[in-house]
Amino acid sequence: MSDSVFYRRCAVLALAALLLGALAKVLAPFAGALAWGICLAFLLSPLQCWLTKRVRGRAGLAAGMITAATPFILLVPGITLALIFTKQAAALVQQLQSGGFALDRSVLVKIADYPLVTQITTWLSENTSVTPEQIAGWLTSAAQSVLKVIAASGGNFVLGAFGVVVSLFLMLFLLYFL
Repeated sequence: MSDSVFYRRCAVLALAALLLGALAKVLAPFAGALAWGICLAFLLSPLQCWLTKRVRGRAGLAAGMITAATPFILLVPGITLALIFTKQAAALVQQLQSGGFALDRSVLVKIADYPLVTQITTWLSENTSVTPEQIAGWLTSAAQSVLKVIAASGGNFVLGAFGVVVSLFLMLFLLYFL
């Protein structure tokens, strides 16, 4: 092999490695979506084969049907969980805004019956001037601060949701072709 052929092959390999590295940098933000697309394609391949036979060998139609059904199969449980979480968060915010948590006396008595809790409350009452009402106030204040931070980061939530939608479409695109 001559020197010019060797150098040409080395240049082609170096260029290919450079382009592969650039491609990896471009696709890095979408790694999760690509991995999900590959994973789902692997998991749904038996369904793809079965559905292709059912539609008389039209693999594109079978792939389209699977791709169209996948968002519903993935998103319905996710949306349901998000709605449940939102409902519970709204109830928590409402309870905190109405003056904190009103604990039933029977619950407090049951908690106070635990030996560890009894030891802690005894030590606190003997060694500090902290009252249970102060602790409840501190906890309520801390919870309100956390919820304010969460509410202030709403813009980041919107951008994150947009990223999830883009990743979902990329995953579905890859799923169709795999």
